[in-house]
Amino acid sequence: MTEHYFSDLRSIFLLKFFSIPYVLALCSPNCYWYSVNSNQIGDGYCDTSCMTQGCSFDGGDCEWYCSYYTNCTLASNGVCDSSCNSAYCGFDHGDCGYCSNGCTLEFLEDSVCHSECNNYSCNFSNFTCVSFI
Repeated sequence: MTEHYFSDLRSIFLLKFFSIPYVLALCSPNCYWYSVNSNQIGDGYCDTSCMTQGCSFDGGDCEWYCSYYTNCTLASNGVCDSSCNSAYCGFDHGDCGYCSNGCTLEFLEDSVCHSECNNYSCNFSNFTCVSFI
C-alpha cells in the first residue's frame, strides 16, 4: 500500500473535492485524513497522532481536552493566554501562533524565513527556510 503525506490543507481539500484517486492520505504519521476505509479527522474521537497543524488539530476532536484538562477558559480572545498555549488548544486557537508557538499566519504568508516557524509542523516557514538545489 502506498502512503502519501499531504501537509497542507489545500492539497487535501483538492483531493477530496475532485476525487483524485489515491490509496491513502496521511497528514502526519499514523493519522489518516482521508482514505477508502478510514477517516480519523473529525470523527469525534481525540487522536493524539492527529494533533498537528497539518491534520487541523484532529478537526476539533480534541477541543474537549483543552477545556477539560487545562485552565484554558479564554481561548480565542485575541490575546495569547499561556494556559491555552499548546497543540491541544490549537495554540490558543491561533492567538499564540498557527502551527507552533509564536508562528503567526502573517509569518507564514510573508515569504521570509522566521525561526518561530522553521519546523516540520509549519512546513519550515512555508518552505522559505528550505533551499532547493
